[in-house]
Amino acid sequence: MEPAMRSLMSDNSRYVESFRLFLKNSTEHQCMQQYIESRLPDAVSR
Repeated sequence: MEPAMRSLMSDNSRYVESFRLFLKNSTEHQCMQQYIESRLPDAVSR
């Protein structure tokens, strides 16, 4: 009998697909990306 949920670590293509979906839908990731692109360069250049 096969487990209902397979480990993503054993299926690299599913892992990558799941991670990309997470990044697309993650508001935390979107906030971090916005910070990195808009505010971090000014903070680093000071």
